[in-house]
Amino acid sequence: LRLAFADRPHSRRIGVRLAELESEAGEWPAAEAIYRRLTAVHPDDPRLWNNWAVVQYRRGDRHGARSLWREALRRAPDYRPAAEALAGAQAAEDESAPPSAGE
Repeated sequence: LRLAFADRPHSRRIGVRLAELESEAGEWPAAEAIYRRLTAVHPDDPRLWNNWAVVQYRRGDRHGARSLWREALRRAPDYRPAAEALAGAQAAEDESAPPSAGE
């Protein structure tokens, strides 16, 4: 698959599948590099931004993930997977925040 993507670096289908495999193997930098390349070539595809955000979230970069989900929604405001993931991430963060003084 890496060879196929090297031959066709703009292929969303091949790139997404390769990034999924890299992510499943815990190869976060490789998956991120693929999504960075794909979003540069296909910037209006919210699925790519969403998938990249999921990689960021799984590796622990919550802030980066939220930024990428916002970018997906900026490009496609009705893209439900990004909206739901962003809402879920924000809710999880709110639940884990320490209580404010006076609560």
